Amino acid sequence: MAIQFWNDQILFVNGQIAMDPRCCCANCRYSVHVTIDWSNNADLDLYGTVDGSWAIYYGSPSHDGLTLSVDAHPVCWGGPMPPEEQTGEFAEGHTFHFWYDQYSNCEVETTPPTKRIEIVNTGATPICVNGQVVNSGQTWQTGILAYAGYATGGSPGFGGGTEVEVVCGSCP
Repeated sequence: MAIQFWNDQILFVNGQIAMDPRCCCANCRYSVHVTIDWSNNADLDLYGTVDGSWAIYYGSPSHDGLTLSVDAHPVCWGGPMPPEEQTGEFAEGHTFHFWYDQYSNCEVETTPPTKRIEIVNTGATPICVNGQVVNSGQTWQTGILAYAGYATGGSPGFGGGTEVEVVCGSCP
């Protein structure tokens, strides 16, 4: 007879660790990839939050599982070059907000930047992204990334952005 102990989503059976089937998030895994790319010397900056926490951006490039790749054109001309990207790997549901602004008046962005938010289900069970089921190995994406305006993205209390809600399990 197997002896079972339940402890924070882990099931111990005969001394072996196994995931308990009662845990909805045992196989919930997904990656987040947000990109903004542009063609001139404008100083655009990408921002993101996880569950309304501290913003990830050039001044705080890593927080709550998201990491900014690079601050492109930080002094207007020269490198590093765009794109700016935020990436992360997650194992439970979260609500994300993403946006960008034009930080300085180096050069006005004259052509629309290329924007993408992508959630890839890397787990074994479905996830729900903004009300859509995303099965294992599938991707949810959008080209909508909120624009916060000129030098406003890092403003304290900025409450805007494109919202992406990820729920572990099938959509309700």
